[in-house]
Amino acid sequence: MYPVQTFERAGTTWQYRASEDREHTLVVLPGALGGAGGYFILMTELQSRHRVLAVDIPDTASIREVTDGILEILNREGVERASFLGSSFGGLLVQAFAKSHPERVARLILSQTGSPGGIAPGKGRFWARIASVLPTALIRWLFARLVGAMLKRVPAKEFWLRFYSEEMKRLDRQGLVSRYLLTSDFVESYDWTPEAADAWSGPVTILLSRKDGMVGSRVRTVLSALYPDADTHVFQTEGHGAYVYDPVGFSQTVASALITKPSTRTRSQGI
Repeated sequence: MYPVQTFERAGTTWQYRASEDREHTLVVLPGALGGAGGYFILMTELQSRHRVLAVDIPDTASIREVTDGILEILNREGVERASFLGSSFGGLLVQAFAKSHPERVARLILSQTGSPGGIAPGKGRFWARIASVLPTALIRWLFARLVGAMLKRVPAKEFWLRFYSEEMKRLDRQGLVSRYLLTSDFVESYDWTPEAADAWSGPVTILLSRKDGMVGSRVRTVLSALYPDADTHVFQTEGHGAYVYDPVGFSQTVASALITKPSTRTRSQGI
């Protein structure tokens, strides 16, 4: 339905998928595994009103390369201004893009993610050193365990297990090292305090699960402090995969966020 489009920029390979042209555009960045192909349900659910650009996270350690690459995708697709949905690791990256190119951002939707300001500056480099000596087979096994735990209570568990198994075949040691180095780069490249001169002041929607072992209370507190006027939605699900638990319900929530004025009220949604 949505063929992969590929281009090279500054030695980095970029891949993304695009739905049909619409007046409004949503750019989606996935979690740490990096592939945005799983958002085909979101793309289908939103296609009547919104164009979706689902962008794979490239293998690079430079946040400047990430933000410039996303900017090039917008320019290639003729998109002047877009809303951004970032899930987990992707949520950190879209926050960096909003700092680098605020004039191209209409709204941030941050799904089960945190604030880069809550990450210690050297943490990414520390884990990069550890990842650099791990065999790729072990890295894939560890991710498989994490994914299996995330999908434990997901209704369509078998489908998503097959999907993520294919994603993990593309994960290697260098790719994981790049992710960790990228983490340190975006933490250190910006001022992530609410008082920063370039702090994002536009609409923000925060999406959370009722219980998420990877996004605990401290992470939520730091993110809320960074965006005190955010509209927060809490899904009545457990785990780090609100989208895979109910892709249609998740997509409907995103669609609502795209047309709703921000408020400070926290909503609890039973999906």
